[in-house]
Amino acid sequence: MAEKKVISQLLSNVKGAIAGIIISLKGEEIEVNTRKTITDPGFVRGELAIIMKVANSLAEDLKMGPVREVIISFDTYSIISLMIRDNYALILFMDDSGSLGLARKKMGAVIPDLEKDLYSE
Repeated sequence: MAEKKVISQLLSNVKGAIAGIIISLKGEEIEVNTRKTITDPGFVRGELAIIMKVANSLAEDLKMGPVREVIISFDTYSIISLMIRDNYALILFMDDSGSLGLARKKMGAVIPDLEKDLYSE
């Protein structure tokens, strides 16, 4: 499965990345991997799916086109969510030692591989 490999590569190649998860917007966990002990990122998949749905609803109401990413920043952590077409999201949990811009770039580079795997039917 490409999903497991992609998340492992992101965790290895993105400084500050501590966990990655791929979810469906129904809240289903497709793949999860952690590099550092944190609350299980799979535990928050439902909440993250709701955030992505709300963002999409807002974008639709404002006629701004589809949401491509959502970033949530806390004092010492950030969560970056990139959409994989309309039904899935690639989510990376980061500590404050990494670059959000670099993480976004590396995440964006793997989206085509995930699309091929998730939408292969």
